[in-house]
Amino acid sequence: MHGGEDPGLEPETIESDMGEVRVAVGRRDGVRGGDLARLLRDRAGLSPRDVGSIKLYDRFAIIPVRADAVDGVIEALAEATFDDKPLSPERGRLSDPASVPPASSDEE
Repeated sequence: MHGGEDPGLEPETIESDMGEVRVAVGRRDGVRGGDLARLLRDRAGLSPRDVGSIKLYDRFAIIPVRADAVDGVIEALAEATFDDKPLSPERGRLSDPASVPPASSDEE
């Protein structure tokens, strides 16, 4: 067996340390993950280690970032556009305490 690497344990995939930023551009707008990563680097000063795997959907994208960087990313991207379309950044599901379902109980 080669090395002891377990891809499931990479730091950028550990959700407890990550939050999400949702932006209002997606595949239909021609945006690519690299475009969003570049914006994060240039406008928010984030390094690749601060960003998880960007998920692109047709009309929006979800960008996992360090939980303590979410507010700064939203502020940094507030005026940003992609091909003249505003990114309109907002907290994603992991970063919005109101959207986290309550802990389930085993009392049924």
